[in-house]
Amino acid sequence: MANLYHGIGTQTRYLISCLGGHRAELVDAVGEFDVHLLVPDASYSRPGYAVDEAMLAANRLRVEAADITLWELAHDDSRLFHIDKWHQVSAEAARVVSVLAERYDEVLVVAVDAIYCVVGDHLDRLLTPGQWERTSLVYTLYSSSRIPGTTQEPGRDEGELAAVMRANTDPRVFFADVGTYFSAHLVEDFGLDPTRLRPFIQALSLDDPELQRRDRAEALEEVRSWNIPLDRPIVLSMGRADPIKGLDRAIRAVTPLRERLHFVLIAAPYTPEDAEIRKYRTLLAESGLRHTLVPRFDRTLPRSLCSLHETAAVLSASLGEPCGQVPQEAALWAQGGGPVVIVPDEGGLAAQIIPGTTGFVFPQGDIGAMTRMVETVLDQTPEERDRMRAAATRKVLQERDFTRSLGTFLKSVWGVRQAVSHG
Repeated sequence: MANLYHGIGTQTRYLISCLGGHRAELVDAVGEFDVHLLVPDASYSRPGYAVDEAMLAANRLRVEAADITLWELAHDDSRLFHIDKWHQVSAEAARVVSVLAERYDEVLVVAVDAIYCVVGDHLDRLLTPGQWERTSLVYTLYSSSRIPGTTQEPGRDEGELAAVMRANTDPRVFFADVGTYFSAHLVEDFGLDPTRLRPFIQALSLDDPELQRRDRAEALEEVRSWNIPLDRPIVLSMGRADPIKGLDRAIRAVTPLRERLHFVLIAAPYTPEDAEIRKYRTLLAESGLRHTLVPRFDRTLPRSLCSLHETAAVLSASLGEPCGQVPQEAALWAQGGGPVVIVPDEGGLAAQIIPGTTGFVFPQGDIGAMTRMVETVLDQTPEERDRMRAAATRKVLQERDFTRSLGTFLKSVWGVRQAVSHG
């Protein structure tokens, strides 16, 4: 259960890509299995939530090609990010699970993100005791209400806490260990029993076409189509137009270096008239920076920028990134020459970096320190930057293979369930 039509980087996309190219490898490792993908129906009105129609259409084709069964869950026209809507969607998801529990000897439900944090209650209502005994539920969160700076949605904290308490006491329910920082957060701030974690490291489908370095001519054509000049080093920041992403701070951090760089900001809005985008426009206009603002997201432009040695740095100014894939994606795009990644020293991004070896870190929220890190990268020799970039690429290839992560996860959950059943 996940989301198919929004977001800059989703594990759902890499699941689809992985199954499209590596299903046989997974079957060899864990045995035969079918995949059913449950997502909120995108044909409904979505107040406060911008659907990327092109992403939706492309993902539907990929789902079909990967032999995945797609279920689109009915819901009303209310806001998606509200606990009442989550109950609607989770009730529909539980109904589908009850159908699948009639067809299969064993069902693994992977509930991705907060909108499904209440699905356990609906499974209780719709599954028979016998069906529940053959079902495992794994809550797979990539953020939480208790990450500092997170927008507080009514009912979210209570829903997430109830899911944690359920995992602590119900042998059928687990949480995914998506990364060291976020799992520690669940244990320390929610009280999750660490023995209820199952390894499912956030990862990439390494051979996904969109993660491959672009040919220089193609990359240059894309960058020039945005009128981005190449006569100065480029610094790139990207993310959702959300205060927690700190994109306004990135603007302030690079402003003192306005004579040395061209700044590219890619910000994905929640709505067509997003207030954060208006704020970025104002800050950029006042900064005196040479800049390019791109108020939408697909991977073509950042992939192209990271494929060019003219791009010196990818800068994240996040104020509370629990996971995040920017360092991983940038490292793959930059194979053979490209930018160095700069991230805050707290959160899930820092956990992906070896400071001074695969990237740079700065004290989270410290705009002056951020400026100095960008300046450090601009002062690097090409050889120094290449060594750091190459080390980052090696680290991603060794640690962030989605196929390996998924196989480890499936064996972990199914192995535990078999042990419980036989016990």
